[in-house]
Amino acid sequence: MTRTGDPRALADEPARPLLPEGVVALILGFIGMSMFAGTLPATRIALDGFGPGFISAGRAFGAGLVALLVVMVTRSPLPARRDLPQFAMISVCLIAGFPIFLGLAMVHVPASHGSVVLAILPIATTIAAAIVGGERPGLLFWLLGVLGGAIVLVFSLSDAGWSLQWGDTYLLIGAAFAAFGYALSGKLARRMPGWTVMAWTLIFTLPFTGLASYATRPDVWPTTPSVWIALGYLAVFSVFVGFYFWNRAMAIGGIAKVGQIQLLQPFITILIAYLIGGEALEPHLIVFAVLVVTVVGAAQKVKVTRR
Repeated sequence: MTRTGDPRALADEPARPLLPEGVVALILGFIGMSMFAGTLPATRIALDGFGPGFISAGRAFGAGLVALLVVMVTRSPLPARRDLPQFAMISVCLIAGFPIFLGLAMVHVPASHGSVVLAILPIATTIAAAIVGGERPGLLFWLLGVLGGAIVLVFSLSDAGWSLQWGDTYLLIGAAFAAFGYALSGKLARRMPGWTVMAWTLIFTLPFTGLASYATRPDVWPTTPSVWIALGYLAVFSVFVGFYFWNRAMAIGGIAKVGQIQLLQPFITILIAYLIGGEALEPHLIVFAVLVVTVVGAAQKVKVTRR
């Protein structure tokens, strides 16, 4: 038995975390998701001065340069050779597939509309987590995921006059790339710091994104500051910093559970598009937001096993 107040006894006791792991995962995931929410509005702004191809390649190249600087300063070790194929798959999904189709979609539809179509991401991420992440959500979790996706889909269709637009096809293809990229990143983040997953992915693809940026460069460089600010946001926050929080959240809370936070992303995107892009902010948004928050909260209480 130790005496109360004995400093040696206190030193032997493990430090208690300030917050439960589940809460920490939710906070980190929300921060990362909020940064991702600015991707569509920033892409729409960047399209005023750049083509979709340059935006896709340029944002990855810029993020790769930032990642290289951070890795050099922190002296992060090289990833294991066994992980290189997974890095290659992540780069195909998140560096190439998702931004390319996102840029194409933003040529055809507003950011607010695109955000609600991309609300399919949580259920898509759950499917990807089951396929590549080794997670096994229960039936209740699947039902809640489908319910959340259905709520956002109703919002999406009603917002567009109950019809799908041409850009929706690009968005759905991009969502598939993003879902598998998120799942692969979250799986890799279980055994290495989450931010280094995206950092090394960006660094490994620097030669390709550099060549692609040069090949798709505009004939005349824009002089509008907002265009460059938007491209900088995409490079720093959408591609790099956002994944620091997102991958860490998935490593702590699980790919499927953290993925459900993305159900909130459409509404944050619409708010950002309203504030900086002048797009309409519809009153019924609040009703759908409350419904989605309720589903997300319920999904967080459901156990998801890993094999």
